Order: sequence, then C-alpha cells, then structure tokens
Amino acid sequence: MLTRAKKKSKNVTLELFSNLDAYSWVTQKSNFWDLLANINNLVVELIGQYHGSMDPTAFIHPGAIVTGSFIGRNVQIYEGCTVRNSVIWDNSVIGHGSEVARSVVLRDCFVPRFNYIGGSFLGERVQLGGVVSLATRRHDNQPIVISWGKERVSTNYHKMGSIIGDDVVISFGSHLNPGTVVGRESIIMPHVDLRGYVPPRSMVYNKQETVITRRRRFLRLEE
Repeated sequence: MLTRAKKKSKNVTLELFSNLDAYSWVTQKSNFWDLLANINNLVVELIGQYHGSMDPTAFIHPGAIVTGSFIGRNVQIYEGCTVRNSVIWDNSVIGHGSEVARSVVLRDCFVPRFNYIGGSFLGERVQLGGVVSLATRRHDNQPIVISWGKERVSTNYHKMGSIIGDDVVISFGSHLNPGTVVGRESIIMPHVDLRGYVPPRSMVYNKQETVITRRRRFLRLEE
C-alpha cells in the first residue's frame, strides 16, 4: 500500500506545498511520516549544517523550555512554551503556553496561545487560533493510517499528528485527529473535530443551530 502511495506522492505534495524545494532536508527524505519519526536525526543534521541549535536572531523567553530542537532566524518563542525535538523555521512565532513536540514548522507560521502541535508537519504561513490540538495517538493505540489523497496508507507508526499545507488557517478550539492531511489554502473553522484528507482551498465547518428563546423562570430548589 505504501508503494502505491509513493507513485502518486508528488501530486499530493503539490496539493499541500508550493515551495518545498527550498527545503532540501525535507525533499531528500522518503516521506513525511518517516521524517517525523526520525526528527532527532534531522535536528542533529541541521545543527551541524548551521553550526548551532539556534540562530542568534531568534528570541526565546526565559520562561520557555526548548530542548533537542533547531530554531531558525527571527523565530519568537514566548513564555510558558515547550518546544522539544522539533524544527522551527525562520520567522515563525510560538505563543504563550503552547507546546510543539516532534514536529516541523516551516517559515512564517503563527502558533499563538495554548496550542498543542504533536508529531506534525506545518507548511509555510500556517496560522492557528488558540487552543488548537494536533493529536498524535489513536485511542486503540494502533498504527496511524493516513488518507494520502485517494490512498489509505499505514505509516506503521503508533504516534503521528497531522500534515498541514501552506497558508492553512485552523481556527480556535479545533481538534485534528492523528493522520489528518489538510491541503493548502484551506480554512478550518472553530471547534471542528477533523480527520482524513481535506482537498486544497477547502472550508471545513460544523453545521449547528443557535436558539434564542424567551427566558423562563426556573424553580428554586427548595420549592
């Protein structure tokens, strides 16, 4: 199944990213899930290539925890954040109280307050609202299966998050299940519980009904 997916992987990749060739350390890898599973090797590779784990122009708040990661130019990591075993590329912002673990965040991304990014790959200019979660583990602890375009691919890994294309917006309070893939320039509206594959330039939202009615008198408990 994985072999069949590789034949079409270039087409799916184009539905996610427009500038991936600028990142040779991504395109040289076999696929995204292997890259994420071996993120520690990538961090070591980048530290050797750039002669350090953090560019001198980056800002890391004293109240943030950054371990086992590579931090690019003009990155900003604010108080209460945890970044571990990850790559945060140029000009990206990790806001208050957010956690990024075992993930790759490309340039110009905005990850504001109280987000969790686990085992995920974020393209360029991805913007999250607050309290967004990219989960990594199934409830039954089985290997993560990805909808890679029209293919269903078992990654053979028990922990993996999402693959998010360029210029995607994920709004407040949304939850992405393990193995979710979102095509470029899509918008995920607030409070969406998402899984599977989202084609490029899509809008995803919940249908709900808001009811406004006349306030009634509630009985007192002692009555």
